[in-house]
Amino acid sequence: MIGYLRGALAEKSPIHVVVECCGIGYDLDVPMSTFYHLPNVGQVVLLRTHLAIRDDAHLLFGFLTEDERVFFRQLLKTNGVGSRLALAVLSAMTLDQFSIAVLSKDLSLLKTIPGVGSRLAERLTLEMKDFCCSRRSSFDQVNSSTLARSVVDDISHALVSLGYSMKEIAVVMPKVSGEVDVSDGIKLALKYLSAQ
Repeated sequence: MIGYLRGALAEKSPIHVVVECCGIGYDLDVPMSTFYHLPNVGQVVLLRTHLAIRDDAHLLFGFLTEDERVFFRQLLKTNGVGSRLALAVLSAMTLDQFSIAVLSKDLSLLKTIPGVGSRLAERLTLEMKDFCCSRRSSFDQVNSSTLARSVVDDISHALVSLGYSMKEIAVVMPKVSGEVDVSDGIKLALKYLSAQ
């Protein structure tokens, strides 16, 4: 098993990189969350790795942080989630955004992930719930002082009707969670969205 690779970043393109170590170039697939934070080609990078062995290929996946790798491996334990879909999840949202969506059972947000339909969104909320609860960090306050589900839905629906995507909404909802009134919540969300 390869735990990590440290070497020169020889090539990089969205979801694919080559890292040269001791004269050998290793092909790795990476999520966009890792890709956006990679150094320039030629600079040294350290990527934590996950090796997937299939009948037709050995695939190596790279992650900048241990949290990303743990998240990826946990997603693979979900029935119906393969490595490509797990990469899509990591590319679409952060662990905190995903956790908030799972714990609040926000199926519409989960369905914005490419390859996730209604059934898989429901399965993710069931099978990833314990993991998300154990990994709570910035959404601790969301659990303790979260808006009532109907208020969250009302704010989300209002923002969608104004043309915002569920991805944009997921970013600002944790900041709005202290509000208890729908109209105040919408105003605050719009303030954060306009500042992005």
